[in-house]
Amino acid sequence: MTADGYRHSCLVLVGAISILAVPALARTSDGQIQPRSREAVVTGAPYVADSIVTVNLTNLGGPADAPVVQRVVARVYRDSAGRVRREQVPGAQDAPKPADSADLVVIILDPVASVVYSLNPATRTAYRMPLGERERTMTAPAIPQSVSVLTESLGTKQIEGITVSGRQGVITLPAGQDGRPVEISEERWESSDLEVAIIERHRDSRTGVFEHRLLNIRRIEPAPELFVVPPSYSIVDVPAAPRR
Repeated sequence: MTADGYRHSCLVLVGAISILAVPALARTSDGQIQPRSREAVVTGAPYVADSIVTVNLTNLGGPADAPVVQRVVARVYRDSAGRVRREQVPGAQDAPKPADSADLVVIILDPVASVVYSLNPATRTAYRMPLGERERTMTAPAIPQSVSVLTESLGTKQIEGITVSGRQGVITLPAGQDGRPVEISEERWESSDLEVAIIERHRDSRTGVFEHRLLNIRRIEPAPELFVVPPSYSIVDVPAAPRR
């Protein structure tokens, strides 16, 4: 595989993770606390929105221990069949525009065909990977009962003109080598109509804050051609990563 192909296969995985996002906390019937798995495929609820990912890293151990803030903006489309398209210009602080087409990284998550595409408009190449079960539904190991966990409802409110309900889970771990306890929290504000999180915020006292937010949401059906590889593109198959 070429270096360009390897780069785009990695971007496929990164984009799929961004689309699926991070599960919230839930308690199982036997009392265990674990991240709640979420189905990646939502049908009958199309929309177009700008996706804003902000990472604020702290406690990096530098001379001044100054925070590092990174912000990535993308445009996201979802059709009634549950297919998702994500457009992003690497390093850009604004949503991509048609003029940026040569610089775009386009990821199409197609659960109908069970594939993920990464499109490179500059070379007119589409890298195709199979959509495995790990990309369809994300799960994580259970958290032991010995760990302190607090979950609570945050109620409902309006965001972007959409009614959302919020939940928060907080995990407190024993003190580390620095003598300070570790607190990890997951906050999620979700629209039951769209079945998508409008705001997701992950805080870790050791590293900082990761936030994913949808803005400029329009509840419309995107054009069908956005979810297929243009006929002028060549398709390169990329093997899926082996399961561990």
